Amino acid sequence: MAARKTPVRKTQRINNTETVAKVSSIAMTTLPILLMVSGVVAVYFAGKKIINGITGTAGEAKDFLTKRDAIISDAVIQQEILKATLSQTEARRMAQGLYDAMEGFGTDEERIKMIFEKIQNKADFLMIYKEFGLRPYGDFGASDWLDKKLSSDRHLVYWLKEEISEDDICYPIVKKWVAEAGFGF
Repeated sequence: MAARKTPVRKTQRINNTETVAKVSSIAMTTLPILLMVSGVVAVYFAGKKIINGITGTAGEAKDFLTKRDAIISDAVIQQEILKATLSQTEARRMAQGLYDAMEGFGTDEERIKMIFEKIQNKADFLMIYKEFGLRPYGDFGASDWLDKKLSSDRHLVYWLKEEISEDDICYPIVKKWVAEAGFGF
């Protein structure tokens, strides 16, 4: 038995035409807004990628030991720290003390000096360096949310270079141990 087609009434056609017109009108008004928003989002992410690329390149020029280099040299550090006079717990506390002295606005040079005076050999410094690891460093001390989002993970030598100048009381002893461990300062 063949299905019987129900005739479409004229009022149904008019309603369908009105619905299509309304949907088309809404689409025409929202499409430019959607395109604009998606364009802004695309520009944001492209800009972020470009900025990260620029700062990464500039950072690598200033920061001779990048994240990748720190991982590669870990085997050398592991071998050297066998000669350390510090325990791992002491090194961890000292690394945290250095971070606390440099994190945020201002630098506690006296505290840095006190920590470095406890170092007896380059293996001690390397153990502290290893325990410090990579921590977010921003231009404003990584103290607020935005700066932490824009900061990069940096190792202890980078932090020390950024936070200590030749005029600081701790500079001679920091320079001594950093240089003896094989890093430029």
